[in-house]
Amino acid sequence: PYSILNYLTSNDLNINGFNNLQLDFDIYHFSIATGISEGYFEVEYFDGSTWKSLKLPPDNTVTPNIPNLSAQPYRYYMNVGNPLKWYHVSIDIPNEKVGGVDVPFTQTNFKLRFTHFSYAAGNKNFKEAITTLDNIKLSGLKNINTPFNWNSATTTIYDTNCTTALSGTDLRT
Repeated sequence: PYSILNYLTSNDLNINGFNNLQLDFDIYHFSIATGISEGYFEVEYFDGSTWKSLKLPPDNTVTPNIPNLSAQPYRYYMNVGNPLKWYHVSIDIPNEKVGGVDVPFTQTNFKLRFTHFSYAAGNKNFKEAITTLDNIKLSGLKNINTPFNWNSATTTIYDTNCTTALSGTDLRT
């Protein structure tokens, strides 16, 4: 009854047409837990129908403990980062597949969720933990159609006013 389960969940995100999504964030996690049943943090995304856990890449100084690398969810209880040097995470989010081929995402209700859990069997057996996040960024590539023709035989360089063409010998810095 004293355990703590907190979620930080994004609003619906429209990722329709995007490819190669990448989630970046900085994290500091400290816990006295000795296993997942005592406390953990987890990073997930909602693909429009289910929540899917994301695997954090290990850094050079701390490898978050994963009891079974093939199993989901990926829940981490070991310390990650420190108060003076947070751990920067970059995670690729798998593209959608149709017939085994990557295709752009189509979701308009994509979400991200960060979970923090600390167990307590009573007021004397609490497993202290802290999870802090900063600089959360979701990015990706999106094909766009433009009216520009980038294939031309000649190139014109313009002055800073964007209307006066410069001659071939007048290349200002």
